Amino acid sequence: MNANGRGAPLGLVGAYAQDVAEADRRLEAGDLRGSAQYLWKALAIAFHRGVHFDRTGSPLAADPAGFVEPFRLSTAARAMAAPRGRAVPAARGPVEDRPARLLIVTGGNTNFVGEIEARYADDEGFEVRHLDLEEDPELAVRTAGGITVMIENALGGRPEFGAALEAALRPHLDWADTVFIDWC
Repeated sequence: MNANGRGAPLGLVGAYAQDVAEADRRLEAGDLRGSAQYLWKALAIAFHRGVHFDRTGSPLAADPAGFVEPFRLSTAARAMAAPRGRAVPAARGPVEDRPARLLIVTGGNTNFVGEIEARYADDEGFEVRHLDLEEDPELAVRTAGGITVMIENALGGRPEFGAALEAALRPHLDWADTVFIDWC
């Protein structure tokens, strides 16, 4: 830790930077799964709650550019986060003769959405649905592969995963005018 106790713990950035570099090497070699595994490992280390929430300060807040630099410079991280455009055209906006449709999506942790959900559920101008990805039988199976599979798909692998996830989510997305995603 630096002298004021708010910076990154000693060696943290270097530790996840090594995993990011390995993710880049694996991507260059065509090993999408290996690249995804190392990129997820780096992200899990860099953004662990003990580093940002269980302390009085966050190294991300103290030095945002320095903290994320390994990811910003990474071929694998840039490929994972690259815009892909729309697979389907954008839906039209809310229809005026019905309430606005709000879809709240969670991933098992609903600790922070109760007040939001209650506020809009009590408003006649809104129709609210809550989709918990861990409780939905179809989506729980799709997301059970974990974040590594999602990253691998974003890197260009596992197209069957992306297609199955799209098919499972599409009815929910087609229903909603607005999607609020919390802690997924």
